[in-house]
Amino acid sequence: MFFIFQVFIQFIKKNRPEKLVELPGYSNPLSQEAAAMLMVQKPPTSKHVVQLYDHFVMEDQDILIMEYPRSYINLFDYVQRNRGNLTETEVKLIIRQLIVALHHCMSRGVYRPTHMKNILVHTNTLQVKLMDFGDTLLVEERRDDEPLLISAIRKYAEWATTEDLRILLDLLVPRISSWFWIRPRVSKECLDLLERLHDVKSRMTLQAMLAHDCSAVWVIRLGPRGRFTL
Repeated sequence: MFFIFQVFIQFIKKNRPEKLVELPGYSNPLSQEAAAMLMVQKPPTSKHVVQLYDHFVMEDQDILIMEYPRSYINLFDYVQRNRGNLTETEVKLIIRQLIVALHHCMSRGVYRPTHMKNILVHTNTLQVKLMDFGDTLLVEERRDDEPLLISAIRKYAEWATTEDLRILLDLLVPRISSWFWIRPRVSKECLDLLERLHDVKSRMTLQAMLAHDCSAVWVIRLGPRGRFTL
């Protein structure tokens, strides 16, 4: 019996010395993307990060053999496919999974910029996966630096991650203030989450966001006959 097993193979050239990273156990330096993929694969792994099946480290390039994300499209294309209309359930599922995925990456010492085009969404199940680690900040590679510097880098990475989430929510949740005839009912918990993400001085951490009482994000959508509904 034969099985067809599709994988995604990525070849990463090492033509930028400033982007090379030394990891314990490797005689050759790795590309930043390969190092990030190895770091986020430390057990326990996350189902919200594309799995790395194998890798080869060479002098001039790294080769990554990864999970092939069938039936996934990026979040930007998913929103476009739905004509910009997302239900409450869709937004809730996507955002919560994204927080879990980003928290996993941060716990492994990896910060990755997050935007709609580097978030993968399964078109049927809405499962979220992160794949692109080409432009990352590796906190753990600085383990030999001064403690104050390491702490500052971690704080910046945490702030940047929550800032990415704030921007993403601003894109997913329509700006309804200009639609003066609409009075949507938004939960107090949801309003609190959005307000705290916009408050730079007391912005929530990823862990706090996971524990927040807000279980829904309301999105205005166009109902039958062109009427706006919740």
